[in-house]
Amino acid sequence: MTIPDIIDNSIPERKLGNVLNEVIMPGANVYIASGYFNLGGFKLIKEKLNGAKEVSVLLGRALSPLDIRAPELFIEELRQEAEKSMDSPEAKSSIRDFLRWLENPNVRIKIYKKHFYHGKFYIIEGVPIIGSIAISGSSNFTEAGLTHNTEFKMVQKQQVAVSEVKKKFEQLWTLLSKITEKSIIAA
Repeated sequence: MTIPDIIDNSIPERKLGNVLNEVIMPGANVYIASGYFNLGGFKLIKEKLNGAKEVSVLLGRALSPLDIRAPELFIEELRQEAEKSMDSPEAKSSIRDFLRWLENPNVRIKIYKKHFYHGKFYIIEGVPIIGSIAISGSSNFTEAGLTHNTEFKMVQKQQVAVSEVKKKFEQLWTLLSKITEKSIIAA
C-alpha cells in the first residue's frame, strides 16, 4: 500500500475516498472532523467504518458563526436529504445502513456547537507498517469532498505530528453534543 503525501482527488490514487478505503483496516480507530457530512460520503467508506474498532466523528454543519446548528437541525437536514431521494432504493438502503451503524456502541458522532467549525481532518490508527496517519486539508466528509471536488490535503505520517492532530481532536471532542440513532428517530 502506497499512501500519497498529497491528496487532491485528481486521480484515483489521490481521491480521499479511495485512500481511506485503503488505510482503514479491520480493528482501526478512526477519528474524523469535518464541517459538513452527507450520506453519500458515509456510503463511500461505510464498509471500512463497519470494520473499525472505534469511530468518532466531529461535525460542524454551520454556514456562518450566526448559523450554528443544534443537533436537532442536523438531524432534520439528514431527514430532508433522505426525503429528496426517498424513491430510490439505494437511498433507502443508505439511510438504513447509517441508522444501523449509529447503533454500534463504538460509533460516536458529535456536533460542534460552540461557534463556527470548518476544519477537516481524518486520523487513522492501525495503518499497517506506519501505525497512524493524519490527513488534513479541505475535504469535507461528503461524497463530493471524498471523490471529485478539487481539494488539497496533506498526509502526516510522522507519529509526533499525528499525535498533535489527535490531541486537537480530543480537545474539540470534549465540547460537543452527542448524536445518536435514538435522537434521529425522535426528531
